[in-house]
Amino acid sequence: MPNFLIIGAPKSGTTSLAQYLGQHPEVYISPKKEPYFFAFENDQVDFLGPGIQGKDHIINSAVVVYLEAYCSLFQIEKRPLTIIDNSTGSSLLGMVR
Repeated sequence: MPNFLIIGAPKSGTTSLAQYLGQHPEVYISPKKEPYFFAFENDQVDFLGPGIQGKDHIINSAVVVYLEAYCSLFQIEKRPLTIIDNSTGSSLLGMVR
């Protein structure tokens, strides 16, 4: 597991921070900009693109058309605990705008 996670609001500079940190030889940054690693609890999601293997998953859609799916994007009350449980000793680098 990583020893730090970059989290932040849109347009807050997280991409720039990742690029700057990634220049250091001892820092590994995921090649995928937003891996959503902790986003879908107990759900096997492949991030290969739209329509892969006929799967109709929220991550494969450019537009969320169901209210329930849209609301699920904001149900994050358990996410901090999930991160803590799975990455003990990690730091969160939070950026706001």
